[in-house]
Amino acid sequence: MLRVQNLSKSFDGTVALDGFSAEVREREVVGLVGPNGAGKTTLFNVVTGFLKPDAGEARYRGEAVTGEPPYRVARRGVARTFQELRLIYRMTVLENVLLAFPAQAGESATGAFVRWLEVSRRQRRNREEALALLAYVGLAEKAGELADELSFGQQKLLSLACCLATGGELLLLDEPVAGVAPGMVDKILGLITDLRGRGKTVVFIEHNFAAVTEVCDRVIFMDEGRKVAEGTPADIRDNPDVIESYLT
Repeated sequence: MLRVQNLSKSFDGTVALDGFSAEVREREVVGLVGPNGAGKTTLFNVVTGFLKPDAGEARYRGEAVTGEPPYRVARRGVARTFQELRLIYRMTVLENVLLAFPAQAGESATGAFVRWLEVSRRQRRNREEALALLAYVGLAEKAGELADELSFGQQKLLSLACCLATGGELLLLDEPVAGVAPGMVDKILGLITDLRGRGKTVVFIEHNFAAVTEVCDRVIFMDEGRKVAEGTPADIRDNPDVIESYLT
C-alpha cells in the first residue's frame, strides 16, 4: 500500500531522514518507534506532502505522492493526525468532524446557490455519518460541546474521528496515546485494532513500547533518520541495538 524509497531530508545541515526506505502492506498495523529526533514525524510530513524530500520518493498504491500538496495526498486516501491535534477548539465536536469530510458541494459558490438541494442532502448525510463516527469513538454524548471542553484523551479521540471522516484507507497517527490516562490508552488501542478489521491500514508513531507491542503486526525502529531494525514487536524488543539506544 505504501512504499518509501531512499527518502532524505535535512534542515540547515541537520539530517532528519537519511536514505530511509520501508513498505507497509494493506491491513497492517505498523508501529514507528525511536528516540526524539529520529525522523518519525518528518517521515509523516514528507509522505503527506507537508515537506518535500531532498531525495527519494513515496508511493501510495503504486503512484508517486512525493511533492504533492497535502490535500491531494489526502484525496488519494492517506489521512493523518498530528501531535498538536489541530482541532478547532471554539467549534463543537460535531462541527470539527463535519469539516473533515472531503469535497463538500457547499464549499463552492455554485454548489451553495445553484445546487442547494444536493448540498442540503449531502449535509444531512454528512451529519449522520459524523454522528456515527462520534459514536464509534465514544464521543456521541459530547457532540454539542466545544472541542476545548474535552479532556486531552477525548480530544485525541476527536482527532481520530476527523481522520476517519476523510475516508482515508491509510491512517498515519502521530503519537495517538501520548499523554492520556491509562484507561484512554486502552480505548484508543482497541480502536486501532478494530480499524484493521474494518479494512484500514494504520501506521502510528509511539514512545509507549508496551502499546506498540500490544497492537502492532510489525515495528520499525528509527534513529538519526535511518531504519535501524524492523520486525515483530518481540524482534524489536530483543534487538540489542534497540535496547541500547531506546529501551534502557
